[in-house]
Amino acid sequence: MENFLKSRLLLLWLLVLGFCLAWAELGLLAGIVPRSVLDDLFGGATRWWSLPVPVHAVALVVLGGILFLTAHRLAAGTSFPQGRWGRILAVAVALLGLFLCLNQFAELENLVSQVTDFGTIYRGSSALFAGDDPYTVTDNAYFYPPLLAFLFGPLTLLPPAGASTLFFSLKFIMLVWALLACDRLVEGSLFSGGRRTLFVFGLIFVAARFWVTDLQFGNTNVVIMFLMIAAIVLDRDDRPLAAGLALALAVSIKIVPVVLGLHFLILGRWRTLMFFAAALAVINLLPWILLQGHWGDAWGAYFDAGVTGKLNQRLIQPDNQSLWGVTNRMFPAVPLNTLRWVWAGAAALLGAGTGLVSFRSRDREPLVQVAAVSLYPLLGLLVSPGSWVVHYTAVLLPMAMLWKLALSGMWSVRWAWLLFLITNVAFTVSGWARPTVKASITQSWFVAAAFLLMVGIGSWASSYRRD
Repeated sequence: MENFLKSRLLLLWLLVLGFCLAWAELGLLAGIVPRSVLDDLFGGATRWWSLPVPVHAVALVVLGGILFLTAHRLAAGTSFPQGRWGRILAVAVALLGLFLCLNQFAELENLVSQVTDFGTIYRGSSALFAGDDPYTVTDNAYFYPPLLAFLFGPLTLLPPAGASTLFFSLKFIMLVWALLACDRLVEGSLFSGGRRTLFVFGLIFVAARFWVTDLQFGNTNVVIMFLMIAAIVLDRDDRPLAAGLALALAVSIKIVPVVLGLHFLILGRWRTLMFFAAALAVINLLPWILLQGHWGDAWGAYFDAGVTGKLNQRLIQPDNQSLWGVTNRMFPAVPLNTLRWVWAGAAALLGAGTGLVSFRSRDREPLVQVAAVSLYPLLGLLVSPGSWVVHYTAVLLPMAMLWKLALSGMWSVRWAWLLFLITNVAFTVSGWARPTVKASITQSWFVAAAFLLMVGIGSWASSYRRD
């Protein structure tokens, strides 16, 4: 079954990549994609886009045939919901996939004309391998740990548009895997008929506004979400080496996922933690062999720009939906040093509460433990100094858990649906919204929703007993 799933994901990746190439051919023939984007897709030296129109027409037909055969192979033996509503859902998913690929080409146009999130990472990686400081070169717009820039190195061998397309298609597969993993974790397969179709619809679309944005703008949040969910799934499958490696990669890219280690610690997942620590050391020391002293300099620059630099800024922008952003928006006149203590105290309390839920989930049924571990992506969002709106891609697993509870009746229908409604309204209203209520509150709706999710799911996990 696992090999079958891997082969299907490979076919899906080829399908997405093939669609991007087909869209480029169609864009050339119809004149809807700028020539500068097409030249940058494979590099300015290629003569492919200068060939006669009939050649591109034939290429489009061939790609279309390959895409049809690949899609037909993917559909064979699928476990996708059947029936009329299942077919409607399939159409909605296909249209969503089309929308995502079209968004990718909108991003390629921006890559050529302006600075983008992907472009910043690309420039940071190029600077690292050129012996420069990736943080200085990007004016601190690149603020990840240097390992991301190092891992990004192979993509810098491609022109920016080609690298962005490849990165997009890889993240697309990570997203699909994460959706399948969430379905498995929350036992979505126990639903049947129309309820199964409704559950799959909610699973796909409930957090879509976040990962759609991430896919379009070339962020790394889908990668982090994938790695954290992978660590959870692999640990549950008793594969501590792979789980530890997944968590080590997530922490090496964005530090904050280290909160997941608290759950493994409380549940006594010692082998996973041991492999995590070993993998964390190895993958962050290996680049030193290639970069020598420059690697140490890059880490020093990261702590200045990405750690102390962030905590020395108020980060009061409305779309910073974290505890640090909230406290600075609500108390703009309070000294930063005092706010750091407030932030640290609130983060410690949240961490202690989340750890207590994990502790109470020990020796309980698997779904309760999934509910407990689903709180940690939310904890990471809240305690991070900067959690911009697009970072809320991390709500996928907790929202899938809440959706499961709402549809299954395992929790009070009144409370489950009320929480589901409140969080979806909050996540649908942008962090930039300013109704005629106190601005510092209305600009923190995402934080309030994440906190309510933690309280609601945590309360259920702490009190649920299967009859």
